[in-house]
Amino acid sequence: MIKGENDFNPDIQKAKSTKIQTVDDLRFEVVQENDPDFKTALQILNMDGEEPEQGLLEKAKQETKRTNWWLQERWQKKGLPKEQVSIHIGSYSAELYNYGQELTPIQMKELQRIMTVLSQIPGKKVKYVVIDDKQVFNDQDQEDGRGYAYPAQRMVTLYPRAMSNQPHRIPNTSGFVGTLIHEYGHILPEGTFRGDWSAKFGWKPLDEIDYSRPAPKSYSTDQEDRCVTDYAKFSPDEDICESLVAAVNNPSVLDNERLEFIQERLLEGVKSLSQNQISVTRKSGQDIELPKAASIIKYKIRVSTFKIGNIVKKGS
Repeated sequence: MIKGENDFNPDIQKAKSTKIQTVDDLRFEVVQENDPDFKTALQILNMDGEEPEQGLLEKAKQETKRTNWWLQERWQKKGLPKEQVSIHIGSYSAELYNYGQELTPIQMKELQRIMTVLSQIPGKKVKYVVIDDKQVFNDQDQEDGRGYAYPAQRMVTLYPRAMSNQPHRIPNTSGFVGTLIHEYGHILPEGTFRGDWSAKFGWKPLDEIDYSRPAPKSYSTDQEDRCVTDYAKFSPDEDICESLVAAVNNPSVLDNERLEFIQERLLEGVKSLSQNQISVTRKSGQDIELPKAASIIKYKIRVSTFKIGNIVKKGS
């Protein structure tokens, strides 16, 4: 453990406490333009300026829960996780909260190896990795899901399937490693990366979308045979994430152009780090510290006059 590790993450309170923060513990204040925190305050929409004050307050609470996972009922009902793993790599820090089976020694080593790589990739960084103890269904492939990404919360969730002995879709890759990289990939790329990838590898929006499917397919590519897995054929986003898994963990199975694209745009600055630049520590029981939202949430109200008119179907 490195000295002063709690200083890396201001969301983690230093004081030990078994009390789980709820949205009712927070104080909500409406701010005006002359408030110094106006620009950074939470924005709440008041349709036509007619919504009551209590309704706007409720909106502020819901938005606060949406962007702070630990305030959501889904996680509140679980109580404290079984373990917390604090990850510090250079200037990067993240917290893993595990509600499922404790990580094995092999998974701990995999976590350090993969996070060392991911922490050096340019783009939006994941702040929280949360392992769920409940399995969730994936509408895209009609199978048990492995994980899910929440960009607004800078969080990825891993489900029990990802933590089992079942391997990932990429050969010679564990479910844990593959899912962690894949979901991280949904958050990382910024700027023109997605558009450039789509143009280079033939991805285009479909003219007609079958909304009868649980997860409608909205894109297609004329280069499906070059996708590294069948799952990568679903959309440019899944193509990017599956390709990132291969590029990081098993580059030999990836299409050469995709590998070169990822190496130049994402992995070029990744290098080996010394052990004194890496710290991975575990906590359990009463030592676990869940994140804390600010005790005072300031929000501003924007009045919208937008109205949805009646749609009139004209004769053909």
